Amino acid sequence: MNEILRFTLLAIGCVGVFCVAGILQTLWLKSPRFQKFTYPVDFGLRFRGKRLFGANKTFAGFLVMVPAVTFGFLALGHLLHLLVPDLLRQSGWPESAGGWFCLGLAAGSGYMLAELPNSFCKRQLDINPGESPDRTVPRTIALLVDQIDSVLGAVLAIALIAPTHPVFWAVCILLGFACHWLFNLLLYKIGVKSRPA
Repeated sequence: MNEILRFTLLAIGCVGVFCVAGILQTLWLKSPRFQKFTYPVDFGLRFRGKRLFGANKTFAGFLVMVPAVTFGFLALGHLLHLLVPDLLRQSGWPESAGGWFCLGLAAGSGYMLAELPNSFCKRQLDINPGESPDRTVPRTIALLVDQIDSVLGAVLAIALIAPTHPVFWAVCILLGFACHWLFNLLLYKIGVKSRPA
């Protein structure tokens, strides 16, 4: 199996795990149990009189997304090991459950942590949680950053542990962006979100 195909398959598998984890997170955030864990990540701290990340960034999201991605990666690693063991060996990706556990933990954490700088910038620019800028160009930039920041965080975390390839980055970013945008659009259509992106 050539290198481009190997890393394309790995990227598709990783994005698939995040899609499933995103669905689980959405179900969790809509459940009554979620309310017990809505403590803000920024602990209410302020910078220049403005919240660091805002009320929407709570520990509740971390409590689902990070474990869901971790165990999703464990399942993906097991599946790939059974179906295409040469892919893992030739790509230099983990062949053990422990390796995939660490990879998933890093990817899930990177995904969630990468959203925080964007939230910080929005609070400093007086953009309320869940809203976007009024003008067209800033709104477009905000849309792009909203859809891609977490994907980049996850890919970067993966790259710190396992070998990657430009095609892996490209597929993860393009497919991740598309899935994230479509997922948000679906949530808007069914009334879960107040805006489509």
